[in-house]
Amino acid sequence: LTEHRQRKGEPKPPANEGRTNLYHLTVEFQGYLCREEGVSYAKGELARDQIQQYILERYAGKLSGNDDRWETRKTGRKAHASTPVHLLCPDRDTLDRYLVGLLRFFSSQPYKAAALFEMLPAWLRFLEARELIDAGQRDRTLHELSSLIPDLIKVWDNFRLDPALRLAAERWRENAGLRSES
Repeated sequence: LTEHRQRKGEPKPPANEGRTNLYHLTVEFQGYLCREEGVSYAKGELARDQIQQYILERYAGKLSGNDDRWETRKTGRKAHASTPVHLLCPDRDTLDRYLVGLLRFFSSQPYKAAALFEMLPAWLRFLEARELIDAGQRDRTLHELSSLIPDLIKVWDNFRLDPALRLAAERWRENAGLRSES
């Protein structure tokens, strides 16, 4: 194997081995998105970066349920603690917290949030194709994450400048291979 040479403008891989492995896995995912899923390079890079950041923040405990103020205010009830079954698979609670962080009023980053959520079914297919998860884990994760769709649709309804964001959320179940809820 030859050492990877960093190209101009390419993000620098993280310093420790776990971060480096995650970085390389997400770069491989970006290639998969372009080749296998027909996703543009720009959208793939946005999703790749957000998946990597989400996993790193969750692993570092930054998305733990220690501060339930948001969940209580949003739903009127406290969030239930869910432990990810697999390090590379998102769980509903921490993903919800991460998306909320991307969509805060003063630092709103709707395209990052949309790319992350929209590409999660492809991320899980990629992990399954690489035998890092099995079909059962993929399906369980997709079903758990699908409960975020109604909240995201409400968010995209308020972001009327780009109706494609709402449309992507509406088509998420289909993209994930799940039956639509009636």
